[in-house]
Amino acid sequence: MTTPAGPAQVVDEIHAHLGGHPLLAGELEVTDLDLAPNLNPPSVVVGPPTMLPKTTAADSGPMLCQLTVYVVVNESERAFREVLDVAQLVVRVLDEPAGIVVTQWRPLTFPSGSAELPAYAIDIEVTA
Repeated sequence: MTTPAGPAQVVDEIHAHLGGHPLLAGELEVTDLDLAPNLNPPSVVVGPPTMLPKTTAADSGPMLCQLTVYVVVNESERAFREVLDVAQLVVRVLDEPAGIVVTQWRPLTFPSGSAELPAYAIDIEVTA
């Protein structure tokens, strides 16, 4: 992963990495929170980053970006297994490039339209 210059570039890099990866291409819709109400699961939603300076001079040093990537599937009788399988694949893809660290992943429901869909939230850290 190249070193992005700021928050928008971090989101763009994660989005491009997930959307262009051969393990995920054609299998998952990759989007961001702006389009989350119109999901077509299985989907990956990239959330906005929290930016933390790694030095005392915030505008002169690297930033630690913490963000959440959501894996969302449709409700079904196999939703639990499907969301686990898809989340595990996304974690594997996120672990590949240098500079991305998966810190935790946890189950939850994700709002989409009037529904609450099965999901996993995958927390990651990226240095920018």
